[in-house]
Amino acid sequence: MNIKQKTTIGIIYDFDKTLSINDMQTFGLLKDLGFDDPDKFWKMTNSFASKYNMDPTLSFMYVFLDVAKKHGKKITEEYLESMGKNIKFFPGLENGEFFDKITEFASSHNVNLLHYVISSGNREIIKGTNIFNKFSKVFACEYLFDSAGEAIFPKVAINFTNKTQFLFRISKGTFNIADSSEVNKEMKDEDRAIPLTNIIYIADGTTDIPCMKVVDEKGGTSIAVYPDNTDNDQAVKIFSEGRASFIEKADYRETSNLYKLLCAIIEKVRLEDLLHKEHVRQVKSYS
Repeated sequence: MNIKQKTTIGIIYDFDKTLSINDMQTFGLLKDLGFDDPDKFWKMTNSFASKYNMDPTLSFMYVFLDVAKKHGKKITEEYLESMGKNIKFFPGLENGEFFDKITEFASSHNVNLLHYVISSGNREIIKGTNIFNKFSKVFACEYLFDSAGEAIFPKVAINFTNKTQFLFRISKGTFNIADSSEVNKEMKDEDRAIPLTNIIYIADGTTDIPCMKVVDEKGGTSIAVYPDNTDNDQAVKIFSEGRASFIEKADYRETSNLYKLLCAIIEKVRLEDLLHKEHVRQVKSYS
């Protein structure tokens, strides 16, 4: 068995209430548009979606631009990025320390650990955070900007079901969103950039259930995270219904249960990957 052979593992994170302590738009953006109570904005988007039988993510993206226009606010890429600096994160993530430490741990076990985000939030806002450069790829909703630099139309809209598309893009290493042919091609595990067995999916809410189910069914690992307490929390419901492999408090510090769990999973995936590769080698040698 070639113990020097590296194993590639991918951790995929939701963003809102998984990494950030609340929805990213609540850290100044909605207040800038006159919403002291963020719930009023979300009720407006939900009402708009219901009225027109519309996808909630597209409704949010449309209503946001409509409200901004009525307030005379120009929504530019730079403006949205500036809002990323206001976001507050769960413990251990403030300066990106978690990503460095867990990647270093993985490397010490001959694992190439990669980090990804799949979010229904704004990619432009995530880009403005101090942890953006810790990710190999960030998939989130994006706007198309006109020649004057103003947002005019959704370029990418990610809802709870098409999150799975981006899960498969990460697994297959196919990142060109305009090309749907490559992501839909049949691909053997050994040809994937990251086999689904080697993926850890961390999220907090019901919008991530399809991805969690796919990851679990294909031999990967999903973790539902919650804030300081579990009272009426979605993560508890997800876990109790068997839709996640584990449940942990959203604490990313080195002393936390979540960090220790991730270390154990990385070691487990590494061993299983070595055994699988040795099995394939022996089958080829003795067939």
